[in-house]
Amino acid sequence: MTAGGVRVTELFEIADFTDVFQLFDDIWHPEPANTPISVEMMRALSHAGNYVAGAYESDRLVGASVAFLGAPPGQVLHS
Repeated sequence: MTAGGVRVTELFEIADFTDVFQLFDDIWHPEPANTPISVEMMRALSHAGNYVAGAYESDRLVGASVAFLGAPPGQVLHS
């Protein structure tokens, strides 16, 4: 999906999850032991059919969302 020059796409690759991890770190500056989400957890969520997406201006990651599906299937997304 593209709107206003920003392209949103679902992510599946470790390199992309690493970019999201770095973006979240740059935004929130969390304590090392208290990161919002790990690369490994993003991979597990994605592999299990949940939602990990990146928002790009050109090729630059400018936003991201990580979410898991709730019941009933296909109707609820928690982020």
